[in-house]
Amino acid sequence: MGFRQQQREARAATGWLRLGFWLMVPLVALSVHLMLSIPLWLVWWLFGIEIAPTGFFWANVGTALFLILGGWWLESSHLRQGGGVALVKRLGGRMAKESDAREKVYLNVVQELCISARMPVPMVMVIERSEQINALAAGWARGDMAVAVTSQTLEQLSRDELQGVVAHELSHIREGDTALSMQLASKVYGLHMIFGYGRSLIGTDLIFLRVFGGLMMYAGLAGWFAGSLLQAAISRQREYLADARAVEWTRQIDGIAGALEKMQDQWQPSWRARVVMDDLELMGNRTESSAVSHLWMAPPLDTLNLFGQWLDSHPTVQQRLQRLRRAVAF
Repeated sequence: MGFRQQQREARAATGWLRLGFWLMVPLVALSVHLMLSIPLWLVWWLFGIEIAPTGFFWANVGTALFLILGGWWLESSHLRQGGGVALVKRLGGRMAKESDAREKVYLNVVQELCISARMPVPMVMVIERSEQINALAAGWARGDMAVAVTSQTLEQLSRDELQGVVAHELSHIREGDTALSMQLASKVYGLHMIFGYGRSLIGTDLIFLRVFGGLMMYAGLAGWFAGSLLQAAISRQREYLADARAVEWTRQIDGIAGALEKMQDQWQPSWRARVVMDDLELMGNRTESSAVSHLWMAPPLDTLNLFGQWLDSHPTVQQRLQRLRRAVAF
């Protein structure tokens, strides 16, 4: 298939996955009710006593929806603060300087590609803290968009490779992927709120609250896992779309292919997280890190990687290169 066909397929797959995300919210709320109903069913089955209080269903579903939507709103508001420029600055970024020879080339590449793509020029930034070849685009609306590359990207990539990387990131801006990534991270955090609320009930002295808390925690765990799967699947489709768009705009595959290969050579996961309660609690408190992980062109070296490739926010380099080469062969 050609690059345009790859773009259409990636957009279509994203649409279906986003629909699945919306359908999952009421399903998780229903699962919370079903889990909390288990003790009541056991009492009825063992003793023949029906103890379900009036409005039990609506109270459970309403509480679950309040936690999901409330967490989504809170994290969405947090991630919106300051826009893309503020987010990049929190990662150690600064504005690119024309006085630096490498950064001047970078500025020229961004301007050339924006003219070719007929899109406004975003804020052009450099991240110095990272020792990794990488890049990201960030922002919610047209006025606060930023594209950033690490200093290692400027040092180790050729101009063609840098052009492929920048075109990839500009595609994310053009397609609205930056806002989509942060929206999805906020939704996953909302799903995680159920897990956190159930976990807080476990620490109470009342036995029945501890039982209900444990059941709610496991319902929230299932919802968080399903949401994370969908989030990762959507992110992978958007990476395929951005790769295809980069080749379309640069009119050559060697640039982005060479950059991806250099990224693969340096990527050695420092550790792979195990699925334990402490890890899930940590992820619930680091939603911004999760959002940024999906914004990078390649996974950061310290990315949490749960369940192997199921929750990977990016396809493997081999998968990305195979897709690009199939399009060229076509």
